[in-house]
Formats: sequence, C-alpha cells, structure tokens
Amino acid sequence: MTPPQPASIDQPEVYKSLNSGRRIIPGWMNILENVPDGIELQLDIALQNWEREQALVLLEYWETPADITLNSLLPMRVFSETPAGWCALLPTTGRIIIRAMDPAPRPAVLSMHIINIDPLMPRGSVIHAGITFPEDPGVVFLKRTPN
Repeated sequence: MTPPQPASIDQPEVYKSLNSGRRIIPGWMNILENVPDGIELQLDIALQNWEREQALVLLEYWETPADITLNSLLPMRVFSETPAGWCALLPTTGRIIIRAMDPAPRPAVLSMHIINIDPLMPRGSVIHAGITFPEDPGVVFLKRTPN
C-alpha cells in the first residue's frame, strides 16, 4: 500500500493499491484481524453510468454465511470523481455480495451478484466486478471477469 493521502476531519485517509493504482474503499483492507489481504476486487462502473444521480452500490463481505463482517454503501458520484477507480482488498476466503440500486426510475433498478472466494485462489489475484445500468430501467447487469 502507498502512504495515505493527507486526511482532513471531513475525509478519512485514502489508500491506493500498489497493484492497480486504484483507491481502496475506506475500511476495505485488513478486514480480518491477523489474516492478510490476498485478493483485489475492482469495481468497474460503466462510463455511461457515471452521471446517474440516484444510483448506489452496496458492497458486503461475509466471513462466513452467518456473519456479515463489513458493508459499505457507495454513491455513484464516488466513481465519477475518481477516474482511476476503486477497489477492495479482501482475505482469500469468504463471500462478497454486490448490490446495484437506482431508485429513481420506475420500476427501480435492483440487482445482486454473489462472489464466493475460493480459498485456493492464488494470493494477488484480481477480480473485476463490472456494473452497467441499462438505459431502459429494469435489469442491472453485473459481470464477473476473472483476470
């Protein structure tokens, strides 16, 4: 990790991945005590969606099926304000749930994608989660593309 950028009262320290140069979502590294990060989850929001005003991405990490460990609600503007992109650093076990939501259109746009992290996945692996909201409301397409 690179040293944090200067912090202010209004903004927590922001770290960048040495692997990709993307900003790490605050709180999304060293999630489990004494368990090193091994996977980089990159959130790839389609450029045509950067102007959506109501859209949100909910990111959840579950250490076990019964225990939600961490979640974050990310407004779409954080993606458009950071062209290099955002990522989360994860342990090599657990489950990630990504929910994409836009309540403004009728019907509302809602979608969920679950990624089970294989404990045998090599450390340093990168997972891309592509999020594209369609022009016509109804379905959000979440696509996982392995690196």
